[in-house]
Amino acid sequence: RDAELRPGGGAVRILVTGAAGFFGRHLCRHLQAAGEEVVGTGLGGEIAPPGVPLHTLDVRDAAAVAAVIHRV
Repeated sequence: RDAELRPGGGAVRILVTGAAGFFGRHLCRHLQAAGEEVVGTGLGGEIAPPGVPLHTLDVRDAAAVAAVIHRV
């Protein structure tokens, strides 16, 4: 099943909303430890976990979310 999700055999890029929050930070670390590529979002002013690029946006802004998904 993993082969279907990973056509190139590499890491899956995962977008985590609230990556700098309590749950998001732990989720990012867990995903990184599993070898996944993690990209995060936050409202701004937060510090992302090490190695996680953080995009500042409000998830209620559909256009901003679409733009980040397109870039990622």
